[in-house]
Amino acid sequence: MKKVSVIIPTRNRGQLLREAVDSVALQDYPSIEIVIVDDASDEPVEIQLTENVKNCELVVIRNEQPRGGGYSRHRGALASTGGYVCFLDDDDFYLPDKLKLLVDFLEKHACFDAVFAPVERTSIGGAKIWRNIPAGEFRPIRSLDAIPFLHTNGSLVRRAVFDSISFYPELQKFQDTQFHLELIWLKKVCFYHTDAVAVWRDRHALPQITDMNSEAMVARSIENFEKLRKYFAAKQILKGKLRWFVVTRLLRMYAKNIGLSNVSYPGHLLKWPHYWAYWLFCLAYFRLRRS
Repeated sequence: MKKVSVIIPTRNRGQLLREAVDSVALQDYPSIEIVIVDDASDEPVEIQLTENVKNCELVVIRNEQPRGGGYSRHRGALASTGGYVCFLDDDDFYLPDKLKLLVDFLEKHACFDAVFAPVERTSIGGAKIWRNIPAGEFRPIRSLDAIPFLHTNGSLVRRAVFDSISFYPELQKFQDTQFHLELIWLKKVCFYHTDAVAVWRDRHALPQITDMNSEAMVARSIENFEKLRKYFAAKQILKGKLRWFVVTRLLRMYAKNIGLSNVSYPGHLLKWPHYWAYWLFCLAYFRLRRS
């Protein structure tokens, strides 16, 4: 069977990284390459596979300065050698059959470039299923409404996809969204309703890049989503429904920034047009849906 490369970007998460690596090494699959990209951790990553693991190769790459998730995933994908590529966050873990299930699926369905499966989210104690697809069935993903149901931990991607799509290195946030949007927009992708294939620990004591509960984090989100918008525009794919998806979410962030900011000085007032533009967009959208 084809080798599967699992890319794990990491920074300062020693024990959680160990658990993530073990969850890959113990997969019921005969040929695995683990590529750890150390994003300039305070202490360089030093990790070894246990002696009884015979089905894995381990590669560790280090960034000399912090570059973020987009760069680290991109670098890991370039360094990998597997016929299939997948990803794992360093604070999460795979369930035992993830690789076997998804490789078997893509081997049987050559028409798809990538497959997504459910990921268990610890904060809700289960997985969200796109469009309530019955267990054991799959659906092609042609709509961007699937984005909230997709998690990179639950994906498997054919190597050839990376000839035209990868993680945008300049994004320190939303690199998953960027990659998923391009997959849906440019490739043939499906959602396969198996049992959960990975666990997303979205609530723990360590810092979370997805945190949106402070003004600084919202501002950082806006900065990175603006980069995402410009990236899609430069690739000349910011059109139609993809443009709508990106612009409305960017406007939501501006609106959230208004809600979190102290608007007592003039600089913040410049953002009010974005706030009202968002609500006008929403009004126009729902009027069109009803017509």
